[in-house]
Amino acid sequence: MPAAVVASALWLAAGAPASAQNRADRPSDLLRQSTEFLQANQPERALALLQQAVALDPANAEARALLGQALLDTGHPDQALTHLQQAVRLRPGDSPTLFNLGVAELESGRGQKAFDTFSQLAARDPNELATKSYLVRAALRLKKNDTARTNLTALRQLAAGDALLHAQLVEWCFQEEAGPVTREQIQFTVDRKLPPAREARVRYLSGILYGRARRPREAAAEFAQAVALDETQEEYFSALVKQQAAEGNDAVDRALLKRGLEKFPDSRGLISTQALLMLEAGRIDDALRGARFLVEKYPKAPDGFVLSGRVQLSDLAFDRAQADLQRALALDPRDPEAWYYLGICQRRLDRDDAAAASFEKATSLNPSHSDAWLEYGRLLYDTGAYQKAGPALATTIKLRPNLAIAYNLMAQTQRKLGRSEEAARYLAQFKKLSAQGAAQP
Repeated sequence: MPAAVVASALWLAAGAPASAQNRADRPSDLLRQSTEFLQANQPERALALLQQAVALDPANAEARALLGQALLDTGHPDQALTHLQQAVRLRPGDSPTLFNLGVAELESGRGQKAFDTFSQLAARDPNELATKSYLVRAALRLKKNDTARTNLTALRQLAAGDALLHAQLVEWCFQEEAGPVTREQIQFTVDRKLPPAREARVRYLSGILYGRARRPREAAAEFAQAVALDETQEEYFSALVKQQAAEGNDAVDRALLKRGLEKFPDSRGLISTQALLMLEAGRIDDALRGARFLVEKYPKAPDGFVLSGRVQLSDLAFDRAQADLQRALALDPRDPEAWYYLGICQRRLDRDDAAAASFEKATSLNPSHSDAWLEYGRLLYDTGAYQKAGPALATTIKLRPNLAIAYNLMAQTQRKLGRSEEAARYLAQFKKLSAQGAAQP
């Protein structure tokens, strides 16, 4: 929960009049001390005191509300729920407590309940910023994008100059939706006057969205902006260099990569990119050293093993490559890159059935993985499964409409299926793209 919103709710709760049921001096003393700890942002010190207060007076609404707040602030929303629900029953008109109940419901995975709670609060006070902000988040979690948009529009009118609030909304939109609503919020937010570090974060998230939308130039530009605004974040350097590498190793800014490695010598993303550049240059031993460094430094991260598997594949060490890739998948069975390269390795080992299963897994985990679709289509063609090869190659072409080899394979597939006109059409496009490629310097 963001500190600004927590603090707002906390101050409101702390400033509320003590319950009339606080008749014993002991609970009153406990509440006073715990409130001081909460206001000093030390909720862990308040917990034991508030638990004692509730034990002494279970019907004390203030004690229940503050204990719920402390449990929220220490990351225990499930435990907070019981106390906040009881506090709301005891004091139904207390908006800060109801707000914290909504937060607990949202953080504990009860999206519909949270949405209902924040809607109730919004009806009480349509202009309350924290309520509307959390209502946006709950709406997005429930895929109620129109409701989210309505409340975002209201927030832009109510707090147009609150740049930090809108930067936080970008974070929540990205976490909950990462689609058109997020893009709209980013476009509004980057026009605000943000501190450099916050603008860098917004630019970075914008770059991720552009990358997912297969708009590499815009992605690279946003990542470059993020680095220019804040050079203290390894993930910005790594994202920019990886985006450049995705356009071809010649596109990688070597000076940028060097500067990033000087700042972050243990960066997984930067070391991986450097190792792949070495691999392309034929420096297999240097590339393997980079991969081994990652494996030893981050033994529970799959990407070091994936990188090692890729290097071993290039060195024709297929058994070792397979072992590395299987270790990567043991760490993360949902890693599409590991499945893809395992499929490549299995083909080299003449295990076509296993390779087909690996490519299917890679494409199911990442439907935009054009290389996996291409190799899956190629395997199906090579094994005579022409009916299945056609759709796989059609997907490849949709994802990468300028990939000449996909048209060639599709032409051959259509010919095998007896579709001569379709084969001729794909072959003509293959020749056209091949000629364009040959004409480029």
